[in-house]
Amino acid sequence: MNTATLKMHEKTTPSQSFIWLKQGLNLCLKAPFKIFFLLLATIIIEGLFQLLPAPFGVITSKLVMAILIASLWPVLDQISLHKSFTFKSLRLYTGWSKLPLLSLLLLLPTAAQVLTAVAMLGSSGLELLFYAQMVDVTPAQLSIIFASATPVSILLMFVPAYLLLENKNIPTSINNGIRLALRAWKPLTVVFAINLLAIMAVPFTFLLSALLLGPWLLCINYVAFKDLTNDQ
Repeated sequence: MNTATLKMHEKTTPSQSFIWLKQGLNLCLKAPFKIFFLLLATIIIEGLFQLLPAPFGVITSKLVMAILIASLWPVLDQISLHKSFTFKSLRLYTGWSKLPLLSLLLLLPTAAQVLTAVAMLGSSGLELLFYAQMVDVTPAQLSIIFASATPVSILLMFVPAYLLLENKNIPTSINNGIRLALRAWKPLTVVFAINLLAIMAVPFTFLLSALLLGPWLLCINYVAFKDLTNDQ
């Protein structure tokens, strides 16, 4: 694949985010049902793994979910280039073997949720997240716990792109991905706010907010990466 150029001296502006929102929507509309059902499939697969005995099932499901969500970067790349994708075309990308190891880093958003749950609920937070036990928790508290992953997710959002789209090694992907997110903090503030609202609404919408906005948000991430790395 083409190698993206990371130009750290280039300035970013908040107005870039609105370009990303529009371009992300255009990309999403190229294959809306495919992107939606792929995202839905990842959620279903995560749920199936959570049927395994706790806490093994929950931990495994988060690892699998991290891998599956990261795997959508090549899918979006193919849709952007060809308006569709085939599983055969995904073999063009060569970073797959490194993805399981990277998924350990991609668990940091989940770790943020665990820390927040423990801070708010004590040991009941662990019972809620690792054992799916009914505890005394309000929708507002759940909203805060879920949303606590968002800052970390935004910080790491470009790391899988460097691994899978640019075939960088894991240390370079982590370094470039985090530096790119920090450099683009101004436009990413708008993206962060939309993600935050979608996640905070999950307990009140029974996951519909994340499921309906998820395809668009994934496409925004993709077009933002392409824009920031000047790899159009």
